[in-house]
Amino acid sequence: MEPDSPVRHKGRVLIVDDDPSERQKYASLLAGDTYDLQFARDGEEGLAMASADPPDLILLDVMMPGMDGYEVCARLRGDRSLAEVPVLMLTGLDDPSNRLRGIQVGADSFVSKSYDPLELKTRVQTIIRLNRYRRLLEERKRSEAALLERESLYRSLFYENTASMLLLDPVSLEITDANAAACLFYGWSRDIVTGKSLEAIEVGPREHFAQSLGRGIWPVYQEHRRAGGDVRQVEIYAGTLHTGAQERIYCIVHDITERRIIEEQLKISHEELRALALRLQSVREGERTRLARAVHDELGQLLTCLKMDFAWLTGQLDANDGCTARRTERIAEVIDTAILTVQTIASELRPGILDNLGLVPALEWQSEEFAERASIPCAFSTSSDDIPMDRERATAIFRVFQETLTNISRHARATRVSVRVRAYANELVLRVRDNGVGMEPQKVFEAGSLGLLGMRERLHPFDGSLEFGGRPGIGTVVFVRIPLRSPEG
Repeated sequence: MEPDSPVRHKGRVLIVDDDPSERQKYASLLAGDTYDLQFARDGEEGLAMASADPPDLILLDVMMPGMDGYEVCARLRGDRSLAEVPVLMLTGLDDPSNRLRGIQVGADSFVSKSYDPLELKTRVQTIIRLNRYRRLLEERKRSEAALLERESLYRSLFYENTASMLLLDPVSLEITDANAAACLFYGWSRDIVTGKSLEAIEVGPREHFAQSLGRGIWPVYQEHRRAGGDVRQVEIYAGTLHTGAQERIYCIVHDITERRIIEEQLKISHEELRALALRLQSVREGERTRLARAVHDELGQLLTCLKMDFAWLTGQLDANDGCTARRTERIAEVIDTAILTVQTIASELRPGILDNLGLVPALEWQSEEFAERASIPCAFSTSSDDIPMDRERATAIFRVFQETLTNISRHARATRVSVRVRAYANELVLRVRDNGVGMEPQKVFEAGSLGLLGMRERLHPFDGSLEFGGRPGIGTVVFVRIPLRSPEG
C-alpha cells in the first residue's frame, strides 16, 4: 500500500519509480515537510497522473522497465501543459553520458540514488520554490499584459471615439477627462474642460442626472451650454468605469438639437395634416348631406310627381287593351325601382335617421341593413335608446361602425355578429364582435391597412380610441370608445 498523502502541503510532488521500497523511502524522507506526495509505478502511469493534475515537481527514476525515465521526460517536454514542470531525475548510474542524455531530453537536475537525504530535501525545496517564483512571475507578466491590453482598449474606446465622451468623479460629478470629440463639441481644450463641474455646462436641474445615475435609467435628456454660450440639447448615456483603483462615471453625449428641431417640425406637420384631414372629412360630410337632401327632396319629388301623373295617364287608357296594360305595368315598376334607388342612394350618402332620430336608432338601422344585405344575423343591444352627443361625434361613430361592418362582410367569413352600445358617465363604448377567421391584434395597423387607420383618425379629434381583440380562428372584437362631450363642454 502506498503511504498516505498529507492533507496540508507546500507543493505537489509526483514520484515515478517502479521499486516500492524506493517509493516508501522517498515518502518517509519528504513526509515531514507536508508535501502532497503522489506515486506512479511506471512511466505510463506517471504521464497519465501528470496530465490529469500537473504537479509542482516530478521525481523520476531513470531505469524503469518498459518506458524508461528518458522517454518519460522527453514526452513531458513535448506536452505544452507539462513542459514547464521541473523534473528531478533519480539514477544509480554515474556515467556522465547518462547525465548528458538526461539534460538533452529536458531534465532540470540529477540526484544519485546513493543520495544524501539532506541534499535531496534541499533540492526539492529549492526547485519547488523556484517553480513557484516562476509561476508568480508568469502570472504577473500575464496580468501586466492584460492591463496593457485593457489600457489600450480603453484609450481606443475613449480617446479615439468619434462620440463625445466625458469622465466624471462619482461623488462630485466633476469632469476628470474628456476625449477629442467632446472638446470639439463644447469648444474647450482638454485642459480647460477637465476640472469643470457638470453644473458649469448643464442648463437645468443637476438632480435629474444624479437621480438617473442612481436608478440606472438612460438616456437622460438635458441642455448643455458650450464655450460660445449657445445651448444645445443633448442625449446622455452613462455608466460606471473602473480604471485601476479608481472608479469613474463615463458619459456618452449625443447632440440631438437638430433631431429635436426636425421632430418638432414633424409633429407640427402631423398635426396640420390631421387638421386638414378633419376639415376634409367635415367638408365631405357636409357635401354628402347636401347631395343626400338634393337627391331625396328634388329627384325623389320629381319621381313621385311622375308616378302620380303616370297613374292618371294609365286611368285614361283603354283597360281592355292587354298590350297597353302590360306596358304600363312595366313602366310603373321601373318608376317604383327608381324611387327605391333614390332612397337608397340618399341614405348611403347621409342616412336621415342619424340626423332625425339620433345615433342609437341609426346604428340599429345600419345593423338591420347589414344583416339583410350580407345575410349574416346581427344582434343589436343598447343600454339606452337616447345617447345625446354632438353631430360631429355621432357622425364619426356611425362612419366607423359602417367601416367595421364592411370589413366583416369582406374579410371575416363570419356567420354571426353582435353589436352592443353602452353609455357611461362621459363615454360611449361600442363593441362589435364576430365569429369569423379573426386576426392578430399587432397586425391590425400594419402598412396597407388604410381603412383601419382611417377609422382611428376619425376618432382622434374627439380623443376617441379604436381597439382590436381576438385571435386567428376565434373571431375578432372591435372596441370603439369616445367621450360624450369635450372636456370643456
